Amino acid sequence: MAVGATKGAADLSPSFRELVRMGGFITLRLKVGDMIFEVHGKGVRDLELSHPTDIVCRKSSYVCPRTLMIKADGAAYDVPRRMAQMLKDSAKTIRIELEAFL
Repeated sequence: MAVGATKGAADLSPSFRELVRMGGFITLRLKVGDMIFEVHGKGVRDLELSHPTDIVCRKSSYVCPRTLMIKADGAAYDVPRRMAQMLKDSAKTIRIELEAFL
């Protein structure tokens, strides 16, 4: 979705990683233009958070080095069509915000 991001799962802060691995609840917020899309999911102890360029939110329980959260309530398919069109525009800036809490 956010192709060309400057950070991956491996770049997340130690405190964020700890909350995620403790089974924390996670919010990922995409902002582009005047639109906001949020996805909520869960962390688990098994998350590696080690991929250097990718971060993936999964509706399933599948875990790999790219996985940020599992059992997410949204996926790329759920991004509003207008926002998806904006994301295709390389001139647009996409802001990605992450929150984790127990």
